[in-house]
Amino acid sequence: MPTKSIESRHNAAFKLLKDITAGGRVRRAHHAAWLEGSRLCRSYVEAQQGRSNPGSGAISDQAEIREPILVISSESRLDMIDHEIVAACAATWLLDAKLFAEISQVETSAGWGMVVPVSAFAQGVTETQVGTKKSAGQGDVVILDRLQDPGNAGSILRSAAASGVTEVWSITGTVDLYAPKVLRAAMGAHFALRITELLSTEAAVLRAADQGLSLLATANSQAAVSLYENRLPLESAVAWVFGQEGDGVSAELLTRSQTVVIPQSPRVESLNVAAAASVCLFETLRRKRLV
Repeated sequence: MPTKSIESRHNAAFKLLKDITAGGRVRRAHHAAWLEGSRLCRSYVEAQQGRSNPGSGAISDQAEIREPILVISSESRLDMIDHEIVAACAATWLLDAKLFAEISQVETSAGWGMVVPVSAFAQGVTETQVGTKKSAGQGDVVILDRLQDPGNAGSILRSAAASGVTEVWSITGTVDLYAPKVLRAAMGAHFALRITELLSTEAAVLRAADQGLSLLATANSQAAVSLYENRLPLESAVAWVFGQEGDGVSAELLTRSQTVVIPQSPRVESLNVAAAASVCLFETLRRKRLV
């Protein structure tokens, strides 16, 4: 496997890594993600087994990562990395230790990580394909409506994967789901889900209708039904909508959805959105298993 040594901040490969770890629009432009930590990298590699073999690891004219690349802060780090992870990468980039510290996203880094193409595990469709390409629609869906906190987003992805959800769609304005903090919080959940980002509210509603999904949104309103009411259609495929930490689900989505409330002690106004999502998703899983 070829090794490329990178010692300057002006190196094009280092500038690319800085862009990818920055997140948001900058990262999205490169269609790549930064994975740091043995467990997360191993989850990625396991999810890719049986797919295409590593290629050249080259960067296209658009600075797009085509194959996974191993990034290390010293050659001695190779002895710390699982053989399967090393073998899955098309190339190794050896960064000066100070440069690696600039891209690392954790307080105590192991000194290595992977930069990977998002296309290898993002299996959703774009908004322009909604209505022209029928999605698989084989299970429950989570819709994230303008969530801002990466920890919340990652935790919801983890609960979604653990409870059997098959797809996650994010409305425009939601935190970048492939940002390093979201990836770490999700702990490999990305690789078990079909993820579509940057959908408009209308596109998400149309796509849910196309898949025959009932829309359910958490909200404290007079019209809300208890999560534990038998009349909620949890036995069939549903799309759960979880809204922004401060404002909740948008009015536009609420008018299209059955509102649901989680019964709780009046001493607390509401649950954190990630906690609420976990309660709803695992109650959905419980109901399905009773059928």
